[in-house]
Amino acid sequence: MIIFAHRLQTVCTGKTLRIIAAAAKSAFEFRLLDDGNESSTRETGFGCHWVDLPTAEMQAGTAVVFTFQWAENWEEHNFTVRIISSPKSGE
Repeated sequence: MIIFAHRLQTVCTGKTLRIIAAAAKSAFEFRLLDDGNESSTRETGFGCHWVDLPTAEMQAGTAVVFTFQWAENWEEHNFTVRIISSPKSGE
């Protein structure tokens, strides 16, 4: 999970990347830059929005590069989260 005050660098294989952001007026649009897919956020009812990016089926070593839109403007920064192998249980 990414909260804009706490930005993850990695997510384990098999996990979904959830992004949470405060939204005063409207939902956000997220764009995965490698394939151009866009996803809209959903309102939580607590003054913030969330979106799950489709990372659960991605292979270790994949870089998920995305950006988001605030109202009418796209963020001027790209965010990158790398998919890493899940740690083996008991180690």
